[in-house]
Amino acid sequence: TPAEDLLLLENHKKYSNQWAKIAKFIPGRTENMVKNRFNTIYKKKRDEIKTSKNLRKPLNEVIEEMEADNDIDPDVLYNSSVERGSLNNGENDWIDEMIAQLSVQMS
Repeated sequence: TPAEDLLLLENHKKYSNQWAKIAKFIPGRTENMVKNRFNTIYKKKRDEIKTSKNLRKPLNEVIEEMEADNDIDPDVLYNSSVERGSLNNGENDWIDEMIAQLSVQMS
């Protein structure tokens, strides 16, 4: 629910990837459920950011970048950034943005 997502994101800002601590704030959810939900939110936001950045660029530039980056596995970049608890660009700014959106939805 949006309320659970809000609790999850607010507590992730405080506790980073300490899923057991975060799960205590969301009744009925295990630490694995909390981690999976966070990763789902993270991936959706990452894809949204990637898409919006690509929409602002000319198509040939996007294609050139994709060709230049084909030797880099995006999953490796994603996993290393999650282990550090941050996105590559913008750190955890996206969490603040999501918290604001969820707060508006709930009011």
